[in-house]
Amino acid sequence: MQRLMRLVWRQQAPILIGIVLVFSLIGVLAGSRISHNWHKADDNRTMVTERVTYNRQKQYYVDEGNQRVSSKQAYLQDRLQVYRTNNKGLSYNAHGDYDEENNFYLLVLSLLIGIIMISYPRYRHLNEWLQSMGHQRQTIFQATWLLYGGALLLAGILTMGLTLGTLWLTIPVQYFSHFSMMAWLLKLVTDLLSMLLCMTFAAVIMLITTNAVVVFLLVNACINDAQNEPTTLPLVRHLSQVYKYVTSHGQWELSLLVVLTVSCTVLGYFLSKRQTGERTGQPIIISSWRLPMLVVISLAVTLLMGNVGVNLLATDALVLGYGLIWILALIGLAIWIYRPKWSERLWSLTRQLR
Repeated sequence: MQRLMRLVWRQQAPILIGIVLVFSLIGVLAGSRISHNWHKADDNRTMVTERVTYNRQKQYYVDEGNQRVSSKQAYLQDRLQVYRTNNKGLSYNAHGDYDEENNFYLLVLSLLIGIIMISYPRYRHLNEWLQSMGHQRQTIFQATWLLYGGALLLAGILTMGLTLGTLWLTIPVQYFSHFSMMAWLLKLVTDLLSMLLCMTFAAVIMLITTNAVVVFLLVNACINDAQNEPTTLPLVRHLSQVYKYVTSHGQWELSLLVVLTVSCTVLGYFLSKRQTGERTGQPIIISSWRLPMLVVISLAVTLLMGNVGVNLLATDALVLGYGLIWILALIGLAIWIYRPKWSERLWSLTRQLR
């Protein structure tokens, strides 16, 4: 195993080093951006304290949420606190009133890393060379996942550590008085698991398909639709409520991330025997997964298109509209996945145009 990991490292060392360097740069830039927003809020203190009003009847100050405040200065001191924790869960741990922490770009990069983890060796035929030396595909996937996962975890730690370090150097120390190292470490673990899950999820999908667009389509259906709460259908509304409940309780969020990450890793391990995938020209490499992927991708397309177009229809036409889009998606995707003989000419022209 160690010899295999050394071979994979020699093949893909520039990519792994690049991951660490890019994420480190993001950490510094994120810290600088948050520091700039903090100083901007500090320079415009009147805009912050205007939310506090004096209740003459009860003779004390109240904020915009009608909560009691001892003074405007105390309210300002609280609002300018760095990493001011709240009760909305680890994933909503805000920096303060001047900026909310958003790791969306890190998750997108993690998805790209998962795609590269499978597609780059497939494109360069690196796995075939390793197999010619007697290594099994599952072992190759395991070594590759360990190297990429280790690089991603190291990069994530550096990113968030550099962000915190930049803020510590540029913001007065008294505005860290509400900072909790334990809360920050729990947030760090949650973010690292989220990044690792995105990478593993993308890798698993790329073991089944050769099209990276499918990965982002499924991620959009799994994350964005639940987070943005497209409550046009009862099922989606209930899933959105479950998602909000889980993300508002740190222990449930952490447990769910662990379960999903382990499940995706185990699934990828068993699917990796078809990892190299020989260039068959089929969008779904593993034939036994064509029907499940057809159903899953069609549902993702239905949610994506439905949220854009069906909302313009009357309320009583929502179910009919989603049903029509799903049928059309099934027909189109079935032609794309199964490639019947009568469509060979169409795909030949498509390849020529590309």
